[in-house]
Amino acid sequence: MKVNLRLLEHIILGPNIEDDFSKTHFDRLHTSIGKRNTFAYFKEKCNGQNQMDENAATLFLRELTSLNDFEILDVIDLFDSSYSGTLGWKSFHLLVAAYAALASRQTVKFLYKHGSDMYELLCRHTTTVLDFEQFTSLGFVFGIIEQDLVQSILKDFKVNDKRLREQPVDEEHFKLYYYTTLKKLDLYGTVTEYTAEDLLKYSPLCACTIS
Repeated sequence: MKVNLRLLEHIILGPNIEDDFSKTHFDRLHTSIGKRNTFAYFKEKCNGQNQMDENAATLFLRELTSLNDFEILDVIDLFDSSYSGTLGWKSFHLLVAAYAALASRQTVKFLYKHGSDMYELLCRHTTTVLDFEQFTSLGFVFGIIEQDLVQSILKDFKVNDKRLREQPVDEEHFKLYYYTTLKKLDLYGTVTEYTAEDLLKYSPLCACTIS
């Protein structure tokens, strides 16, 4: 998964803002200036409305990520909490936070800060637990394919494949399962088996590719 860091900086820092290199994109997003600039960018893309329509959201994600159009539509559908084909401010901010966390190697921090919001979003207000498809959606946002997510969880917990796929996931287990997987993603850039070369390539000092 590639994340356009220059676009993130434009969204979060805004014009004529001095950069603070001691903070990551994710941390800067959650400052008062970061939130204000991100909201200004959101309003600009809404064309006077309170929602970002599907076309604007698609163009935004094309520029921000390396997702293809089919994947982009799935992400928009996932974050469309009102089932209207649009993104409201809360959903947009959550989406930017997810990719800022990925670029900053702080997806675990995203889980701590926004895990409950993501869980509620994935539940779609229809249930209090997640089925397997809903559960794997956060991994999809971060570019983790289903098979790799499953293998990561099976390696870390005493649960078998059948149980993981069939048993509903509550919020506690949602956060627990993703914590160990995202910790690997932050440290190594992968959740699958890695070699000594991978450990060097995906050191915590590295960031996502600038596209």
